[in-house]
Amino acid sequence: MGGAAERLLQEWGTTIELDFARMPDTGKVHVVFPEPPRWAQGDGEPIGTAADAALTARTSMVCGLKLRLEAQGGRGFFLATFPDEQLCARCVKGLGRHSVRAFEHPQPETDHDGA
Repeated sequence: MGGAAERLLQEWGTTIELDFARMPDTGKVHVVFPEPPRWAQGDGEPIGTAADAALTARTSMVCGLKLRLEAQGGRGFFLATFPDEQLCARCVKGLGRHSVRAFEHPQPETDHDGA
């Protein structure tokens, strides 16, 4: 049984990029609810992402949480690099069979010397 986010990803595939937002109070990283791509007139190239749309209203996360981001006068913020263990488990689960995409993001550099 898939949710709305899973159905969108199934329909649009990799033309939808996932965006991530962190709420500083909890440190959890949430998956921004994906939207179908907006297509440019004529050349068929996708324009805009959920990050663009988020500038106008509270931003919905896949888990159902609505965050007010910095651009909306809130404290949450977009980010791309974070450790996997900070991902919201409910957001990952909400992506259904596309949950692996939540882990396709840059990881922070780690010190391999243990220092």
